[in-house]
Amino acid sequence: RHAHGSLEKVHVAAPAPISEMTGSVSWQYMPEPERSRLARNQTKILSQFAYRCAAHEYRLLASGHAHFVVYNKLMPWDHLAGVLIHAEAGGHAARFDGSAYLPSHL
Repeated sequence: RHAHGSLEKVHVAAPAPISEMTGSVSWQYMPEPERSRLARNQTKILSQFAYRCAAHEYRLLASGHAHFVVYNKLMPWDHLAGVLIHAEAGGHAARFDGSAYLPSHL
């Protein structure tokens, strides 16, 4: 909903080359070797941010202002609603092994 009251559907960002992608990576709970692998690959993307607020980051993702978010600690109260909104906006969520995110994944 816009400030003037009109509604607009959200859509994820259009596909882009990795070198043009921007997104959020949450490093604080990432174990090795995933942390080092992500660090080595961060130079391949355009930019990265971390607001340390999953709700805000999912809002940016679902509204097309980011291409990806990366989290390790998947508490359902932090991620379940965001994953649902992202999916409804046309996005895809998966774990590092490619399996679908489930609320039981902690």
